[in-house]
Formats: sequence, C-alpha cells, structure tokens
Amino acid sequence: MFQNGWYLDLVSRGCSKGKGIHIIKKAYSLEVVAGAGDFLNNLPMFEAVDVSYVMRQGNLSADLRDHWIDSLYEALEKSI
Repeated sequence: MFQNGWYLDLVSRGCSKGKGIHIIKKAYSLEVVAGAGDFLNNLPMFEAVDVSYVMRQGNLSADLRDHWIDSLYEALEKSI
C-alpha cells in the first residue's frame, strides 16, 4: 500500500514498480534505466533505477532525485 496524497494505491504483496524495473532490466540485459515520478508510490522504482527524475510539482523530497523536471519530455531530453 502506498499513500498518494489523498488516495491509497493497493497492490498485491511484493508487487511494485521497483520489482517491475528489476524484471525488465534483467529480461532485456539493460545496464542503465531511468525513472520519473512524483509521489510516494514511486519510491520502490527510484530505488531500482539508475537515474531518477522527480516532477517539480510532486510531493517528494530533493534527496530522492538525480534531476528535477517539469515534464516527461524534459526527462527524455536529459536522458539522450
């Protein structure tokens, strides 16, 4: 369960964006994976990725990100 502002995300035990990243990274032999997010439900993903982008208008602290972004386009632009 992840608190997301006024909402709760309910997922099966052991299911997270971080676990998904690990599975994809292994399946495709990826060396570097980036992730972008804005709320607490992204914490497992941020732990799993190599580069993290946090939406400036989100509610996450500065120590969780490598880069602040205002849009996903900006994250893609910085990743290339």
